[in-house]
Amino acid sequence: MKRTTRFKIMNITFWLFIIFLAIDLYKAYKSPVVFLLPVVLIVGINIVTRLAWKKFYEGRKLIQQRNYEGALEKYHSFLNDITAKPFIRYLMYITFRSYTEKLTAVIYNNIASCYINLSQLKKAKEAIDQSLQEDDLYAVPYYNLAIIGIIEKKPKSAKKHLEKANALGFKTISFDAFKTYIEKVYNKSSEEQNPSS
Repeated sequence: MKRTTRFKIMNITFWLFIIFLAIDLYKAYKSPVVFLLPVVLIVGINIVTRLAWKKFYEGRKLIQQRNYEGALEKYHSFLNDITAKPFIRYLMYITFRSYTEKLTAVIYNNIASCYINLSQLKKAKEAIDQSLQEDDLYAVPYYNLAIIGIIEKKPKSAKKHLEKANALGFKTISFDAFKTYIEKVYNKSSEEQNPSS
């Protein structure tokens, strides 16, 4: 069974547990208020996670805004938070995940994405190495290695990494379409960073 399938089954099982818990509580106490306890539990977990992972979510938002330097600050600060307060990483087990259970693997991969977008490929590779040290079955870093392969004009390496990402459950487009897309995006971003006079 693929890892991503296992995560999907775990997520579905979790929601089924919550639904059946709500139904059982309602049957036992015949009160609609009791039926809401599981909902309150879920909302509470979500609030705690959002507060504890505030810098993580801020980093993701900054990536969406293409503020990669700001995102890097947030992610590095969040890594320091995890070191100081290790319990934060365990919230990963009660939130939804699709490719890994290791929060630090996700953070290092997001750091790598920032460095890729800043054209700092050496630092991106270092972050990917750290991500894969945390979880070598995490598919997304292999996808980022494929992006780097295209940028560095190493299509064989890129294809190998894209196939590895696919094998680990990160389904994407064909290699040729992927190559064309990455070349287009990277050329556009490098032109924005280095406009000609």
